[in-house]
Amino acid sequence: MSANDLLEQAEKFVAEGRYTQAEEAFAKALQTPARAIALNRYGVFAESSGHLEQAKSLFESVLEIDPANPDPSKAEAYRNLGHIASVRGDLDDAERRYHSALEIDRKLNDAQGQADDYRSIGRLKLKRGLLDEAKSSVEKAYSIDTRLQSGREQAEDLALLANIYDRTGAHEEAEKKLRQALSINEKNGWLDAAASNYHSLGTIHQGLDDLGSAERAYARALDIYKRLGRKEGIANCCESLGDVNLLRGDFPQAKQLFEVALEADEELGRSDAVALVSGKLAQAYQGAREFDRAEHMYRRALKLHERLGRTGALAQDYFNLGGLYMERGDPSGARSMWEASLALFKRAGASERQQLVESSLSGLPASS
Repeated sequence: MSANDLLEQAEKFVAEGRYTQAEEAFAKALQTPARAIALNRYGVFAESSGHLEQAKSLFESVLEIDPANPDPSKAEAYRNLGHIASVRGDLDDAERRYHSALEIDRKLNDAQGQADDYRSIGRLKLKRGLLDEAKSSVEKAYSIDTRLQSGREQAEDLALLANIYDRTGAHEEAEKKLRQALSINEKNGWLDAAASNYHSLGTIHQGLDDLGSAERAYARALDIYKRLGRKEGIANCCESLGDVNLLRGDFPQAKQLFEVALEADEELGRSDAVALVSGKLAQAYQGAREFDRAEHMYRRALKLHERLGRTGALAQDYFNLGGLYMERGDPSGARSMWEASLALFKRAGASERQQLVESSLSGLPASS
């Protein structure tokens, strides 16, 4: 089989949840002349499975192949390394990686590569909260993708612009951009992307406290993912539907949805998602006054976030545990948890969260 056939087979196995067979196909592709391409695609698989160190090593191996020769695979590897750095919260390193990719793509006069780089930089600026700079970068990507008539990438740009507009409070413009993206994806039968658009519409409506519209959009996305057999999408939609029910105070329904999401995330090996959903399931148990089960899940989330090095998430876990202890009538336990939370939020530089924890601590009785 050719390298391309092997890689297509591997990614088909991934979509079907057949990860052992996927690993075998990727390993065979690494033995072909298209090693650099295979390393990048194998790394994307490892990253999506939560194996960030393995992914990082695979991407760095691409850069070691004929280091003096710039090529599209190296630009892609730099982008991929930027994505990992961004996930880990090292935004400065992520930005350096993205600009290294852009430098290569400019040398190669690779317009599509430059569009991908600008889109990545735009996502990073959005994460930093630099909305004007984010918008400028994504608009550059969209201009190139429009000129190249790259429909899939245009839809991706529009969805990202929708996110930026939503963050600025321009919700109508955000929904307009998202529906443009949805139209492109549905017209071309790109159902995975369409499902993602429906999920994003749900997020917009949820942010506006329109829980009914949010629920319908999430359910539409879930239906598509179920038809496609996309376990990751199913997990994300069940998590979001759980969020809606948690906000409504429907704790039994929230529990059921979070449990489905958690089972899927565990099966997929998505450590970050398992940690996040464990914390949300704990909130549902707490709301249902199942305090022992809530503490178990909070502590599970805490251990996972500690292992993953997620300082901000770890701080939130301690804060949530403090709230649980208060509800149980244990202010001494709450103080211990909130003090640990405060120290971690300080380390993360999260000033607003620090103030919230300090307020909670100041409300405790002096003897606790």
